[in-house]
Amino acid sequence: MKKRLQWLLPLGLLLISSLFFIGGPDASSPLVFFYLWDLGHVVFFFSLVLCIHLIRPLAFWQDWLLILVAVLLLGIAIELVQKHIGRNASWDDVLYNLYGVFLGLGLSGGSISNKFLLTAIRCLSVALLVPALWMTSYVAYSDLRMRGQFPVINNFENDYELRQGVRIGRSVREQSPDFATNGNYSLAVNLGTEKYSGIKWIGRYGGWDNYSRFAIDIYNAGDSPFDLVIKIADLQHDRGENLITDRFNRSVTLAPGHNSIHINLEEIHAAPAGRAMQMNKINCLEIFTVSLDAPRVIYVDYVRLE
Repeated sequence: MKKRLQWLLPLGLLLISSLFFIGGPDASSPLVFFYLWDLGHVVFFFSLVLCIHLIRPLAFWQDWLLILVAVLLLGIAIELVQKHIGRNASWDDVLYNLYGVFLGLGLSGGSISNKFLLTAIRCLSVALLVPALWMTSYVAYSDLRMRGQFPVINNFENDYELRQGVRIGRSVREQSPDFATNGNYSLAVNLGTEKYSGIKWIGRYGGWDNYSRFAIDIYNAGDSPFDLVIKIADLQHDRGENLITDRFNRSVTLAPGHNSIHINLEEIHAAPAGRAMQMNKINCLEIFTVSLDAPRVIYVDYVRLE
């Protein structure tokens, strides 16, 4: 059995190592996919240490130090290569690599005969993973909650709803008890004067096929109207050339005070030139301003389908 593992494990790791340079999540992928992918670094380097230990037992502290330094340098090299081939480089991945190595070293035990010390090392190696495991679990929980509340896209009542929004430009967003139209809170967004300022939501939590209208409530806290653009795009657009003619784009004028905006989904379905919008794969929703003459504050609430 050991001899078979000595052949199969290195072969499997060699094949899996290609995933450092191909595949993986992109900007349109669900957030939970990113966290699960990062945990893959832990699994890979944990398996690598076990593989090395099967071939040549890591018996001394010098072996441990050599492995840690080698993986640290290898991780840095991988991130530098990824940066130059169009993939996202993340120094967090280097830490995940080391977590996997330390977990593997703790399990192998080496020449440590002191049971208390060995147990302490193993507990520490597991403890290092707790924050990553907790965040992954929380993001997965958030994803399930967002799917469960659909067709409400966002109501800004909970932390997991606030995490879905991503700012555009230097806009500032925060949960607010003011001007809520559904529930107890709205989202206050401070819009700047840069070319684009606003907020976007990324995530496919349900199909838009069986609904008639998209609706969003926006309170304009200023004393004069201004224009706001609503952008809605599907997965094909987001993973394509990002053409303005390949998505729904509409400018609306926000009057001072409360604005309730409704858009027929038939218009969104027919918006891309030369094709139909994939209503079961709506992936991105944005509201933003273009080159405002002065900063503005809006309160967004109850983003939904009807």
